[in-house]
Amino acid sequence: MSVTCSICNGAVNVENEMSCDLCRGIIHTTCSNLSRLEVQCIRSKNRKLIYYCPTCNDFKLQLAKMNELSSLVSSLQEEVKALKSERVISSAATVDNIDSPIVDNVLQEMAEREKRKSNLVIFNLPEMENGSRSDQISEDVSSVRDILANLGVVVDQVHPLRLGKFDPTHLHRKRPIKITLSSSGLVSSALRESSKLKSIDKYKSIFLTNDKTPLQSSLYKAVKQQLNQRIAAAQIHLLYQNVRGLRTKTKEMYLSALSSSADLILLTETWLSDDVGDGELFDSTHGILRKDRDFAEVGKSTGGGVLLAASNNLRPFNCDVSHLSRLVPLVDVIISKCNLLSQTVHFIVLYVPPQIDNDNYEVFFESLALGLIDKKVVICGDFNCPKFNALDNTNDRRYNILCNFMNMLQLSQLNTVLNSQNKLLDLVLTNLNCNVTIERDQHPLVPEDNYHPALSFMISLTSQSTVISLAGRG
Repeated sequence: MSVTCSICNGAVNVENEMSCDLCRGIIHTTCSNLSRLEVQCIRSKNRKLIYYCPTCNDFKLQLAKMNELSSLVSSLQEEVKALKSERVISSAATVDNIDSPIVDNVLQEMAEREKRKSNLVIFNLPEMENGSRSDQISEDVSSVRDILANLGVVVDQVHPLRLGKFDPTHLHRKRPIKITLSSSGLVSSALRESSKLKSIDKYKSIFLTNDKTPLQSSLYKAVKQQLNQRIAAAQIHLLYQNVRGLRTKTKEMYLSALSSSADLILLTETWLSDDVGDGELFDSTHGILRKDRDFAEVGKSTGGGVLLAASNNLRPFNCDVSHLSRLVPLVDVIISKCNLLSQTVHFIVLYVPPQIDNDNYEVFFESLALGLIDKKVVICGDFNCPKFNALDNTNDRRYNILCNFMNMLQLSQLNTVLNSQNKLLDLVLTNLNCNVTIERDQHPLVPEDNYHPALSFMISLTSQSTVISLAGRG
C-alpha cells in the first residue's frame, strides 16, 4: 500500500521524509515549511523538538483558544453566582424594611380578588315584594337564568344571592344579586355581551359588573365622586388616542379604563367588529358608542372604526349619522351631545382613511358642516391631512377643504403635538373660546403608535365663557 503526503497527497518515501507527532501522518520535507536546519533537528534521534503538521497546528491553536474560553466562562459563572448571592441578600433586606401590615394587605387583596374572579353582580333586577322566601329565590333563579341565556351564557345551576338586607319601607330599591359561575371566562363572556340587554325592554335598565373587593369599591367611589364634582362644575376630562387596533389589546384597554378618571374616551382606528363586545373593553361605569367599519360595504377586512366611551354620569345623546355613512362609507364618525351648565356641546370623533380620494373628502366635510351650523362642537380624530402643518400647504386640496370646513363652523385647531414625522394627523377642532395648554399624554390607554401621539384634555365651561385647557395625565 503506497503512502502519501498528508499535505500534497503525493507519494512519499517513508525513510526519507518526516512525520507529524500528533496525527502521525507522513509529510514531504518540502511541504513542511521548515528550513533545512529545522528538518535535520526533527530527524535527529535525540531531538527535543515536537513537530505538528499545519492541520494539527491549527487544531492545537483552536484547542488553546477553547481552553482559554472555558476558563473565562468558569470565571464569569463564579461572578454571576456571587452577584446572585448579593441580590438574594439585598432582596431579603428590602423585604425586611417593608412594613409587615403593608405586605399582609397586598397579599390579602390579591387573595380576595382571586376568590371573587368567578362572581358576577347584577344590578336593578326587580325584587319580588310579596311571597315566601322560596318563591323569591325561585323568581330570582328564573330571571338570572333568562338574563344569562340572552347573553349566550349556559349554566347548569345558579344560586343567586341578594346583597344587603331587605327593607320593606324602600321597595323601590332593588338589591343587587351576586352569582358564582363555573369560571372567570364565563364572567368575561357575560360582561362582553351585556350590551345586548339594552335592546330587551324588561332588562334595559339592568347592568352587570364583576365582583369588586372593598378596596376596588372604595377606589371606584372616589373616582366617581371626582367625576360628579367635575360635572357639577361643568368640567369634562377627555382622552383621545388612535389605538391602531383593539382586537389584541382588549385586556390592556379594560385595565386602563378602570384606572382612568376621564369622562370621555375617544378612540380611532379600533378595527373592531361584532365579535368583540363592549364588556371586553370597559366595565359598566361607561356607556359605549361605537361605529365599527362596515367591512362588507367598503370591501375591506380590517381597519377603521371609532369609539366613544362616556362616564355614566355624563349621559351623552347619540346623534344619527347614517346619512354621512351612506354618502362616504369609508369615513367612520360618531356625534354625541351633552348638556353642560345649560349649554349643549357636541363631541365628535372621526376617522378618515388615507386612501380616500379628495372628492369624497370634500363631500364628507361639507355634509358634516351643514349639520353642525350654529352648534358648539369639539371634534377629535385622525383627519389624514399630512400637509396640515406643512409650510407648502396652500396648494394642497385636502388642506384647503379642511380650512373651508373650519371657516364654516368658526373652528380652531388646538393640537400642537407632532408625530414621529413632525406631522399632525390627529386634530382637535372646536369653536369654543379657548385657552390652551397641550402636552403628550404620558400614560396612553394602550401602547402608542409613532404616527399618533395620545392626548388628554380638560374642558371647563362657565355660564359666561368657555375655556378649554389640554394637558397630559403625566
